[in-house]
Amino acid sequence: MFFFFLNNEKNIFQTTFKFKSQTNSQTAHAYNDKYSHWQQIRNHLLEQTYILPKIYFLICFYFVLFKNGF
Repeated sequence: MFFFFLNNEKNIFQTTFKFKSQTNSQTAHAYNDKYSHWQQIRNHLLEQTYILPKIYFLICFYFVLFKNGF
């Protein structure tokens, strides 16, 4: 009876661990699906913040040089 209890505990532990890992992977996939859109927006904004100061600098450079009669 005692050995049966040990074996039963082991099986219960294995099944619960398998179920936990499965649900964790499912929630991870759901998390990625939910926030991948915001990740794309964030990447787009990061690219823009890399490009926009260069554009602003070129516009200001143009106005300073060519609109002041240089």
